[in-house]
Amino acid sequence: MATANQITGKKGEEEARAHLLSKGHQILAANWRCGSLEVDLISQVENIIVFSEVKTRMYNAMVDPAEGVNRAKQKQIMRAAERYMENQPDHLECRFDIIAVSYKGNSYTVEHLEDAYRHFMK
Repeated sequence: MATANQITGKKGEEEARAHLLSKGHQILAANWRCGSLEVDLISQVENIIVFSEVKTRMYNAMVDPAEGVNRAKQKQIMRAAERYMENQPDHLECRFDIIAVSYKGNSYTVEHLEDAYRHFMK
């Protein structure tokens, strides 16, 4: 039986997936794994493979959902992306996004931070 956190995370990923689709992304994989490495959503838009980490929190949480993607988590996702890209055509680029989903009751808000790691590394 799923825990409350697992149910919340799953709903957040569903909201993030719908958001990406609305922006013209093709979903390539969800919860993609390579050994102990995992990426929440992998999508493609034009010639870019997008690796998205989804963080879901209550609307009034003390911590912004995007802040949950620290440098260690970024490195894990980048390692997973390297593995994934080994089987992709060379002409494709890759990008790392964070999708922060906040909820209050049954209402969800999605904030999409494109190329997020570049912003956090400044």
